[in-house]
Amino acid sequence: MKRFLMLFFFLNSYAMASDLYPFHTVNHQKQFQYLMNSFRCVVCQNDSLATSDADIAHQLKQDIYVMVKNNASNDVIKQYLLQRYGNFILLKPPLITETYFLWFSPFVLLLLGGWIFLSVMRK
Repeated sequence: MKRFLMLFFFLNSYAMASDLYPFHTVNHQKQFQYLMNSFRCVVCQNDSLATSDADIAHQLKQDIYVMVKNNASNDVIKQYLLQRYGNFILLKPPLITETYFLWFSPFVLLLLGGWIFLSVMRK
């Protein structure tokens, strides 16, 4: 009986679940998922829009959902978000002058650390 109740509640909750962002085509669904994982939440900086529960993230998801439903391309949606939030919204920022430090500092620090380590070991 216990197993039956567990199975009943599990199947009932599964049947009651609804898709928050329903699409008519699989391509739109895939595009939406790709975009959700490409942009950062502006509040919780280490989360993508897909994983964030912040209010602004929900609003951005809704905005992107509407644009995808209206057949907007990824580039149009990206430009819209870049105009509003700048490069900060991208989870993978582009390699431009402003982001050189972000991209190259780990390598410089690794080389510097290796050089210091070898200097100390030789003495």
